[in-house]
Amino acid sequence: VRSFVRSYVRTYLCSFVSSFVRYFVRLYVSTIVRSHIHRYVLSLVRSFVRSFVRTDVCRCFRSFICTSVRTYIHSFVRSYVRGFVRSFIRFFVLSFVPTYILAFVRSFVRSFVCSIVRSLVRSFVRTYVLTNIRSFLRSFVLTYVRLFALSYVRSSERTSVRTFTRSFFRAYVRTFVRSLIRTYVLFTYDMRSFDRSFVRPSVWSVVR
Repeated sequence: VRSFVRSYVRTYLCSFVSSFVRYFVRLYVSTIVRSHIHRYVLSLVRSFVRSFVRTDVCRCFRSFICTSVRTYIHSFVRSYVRGFVRSFIRFFVLSFVPTYILAFVRSFVRSFVCSIVRSLVRSFVRTYVLTNIRSFLRSFVLTYVRLFALSYVRSSERTSVRTFTRSFFRAYVRTFVRSLIRTYVLFTYDMRSFDRSFVRPSVWSVVR
């Protein structure tokens, strides 16, 4: 009985224990270990994917978007601004300046400058030129008549009108050119200098 019991217990217990251990180890390994490994691998993969997405993909995507947006916006803005500036300058310079500014300048010159020049010319002609011409003609005629009378009275020999007129005009032109060179003004010389130069003895000899 002892031997039977020992052999039975050994065989049965050993088989039971070995089967139980095997089953337990298989179950544990197959269920628990696999689940733990699966969870660990999944956590590793998730963390790796998250870190990769957060670090590399986001940076690459952000850099790509930033560079593309910057380049596109800069190129678009530059091209648009350049085209707008060029078109505006062309329109302003080629159309606005010749049409409006030249028309304004022409109208201003025609209206304002021409009116001022006309008024100045009229006032100058009326006041200065006419008065000077009148005084000049009066003095010229008076000096001609006076000197002709003096030459007719003082000279012993009677001179003709032609010779007196020739000598008178020669002496008058000389004094006129001298006074014009000295003063650079046309009608501002003094007739007394002409009288004095004309009444000199040398001139009287020419008249005679």
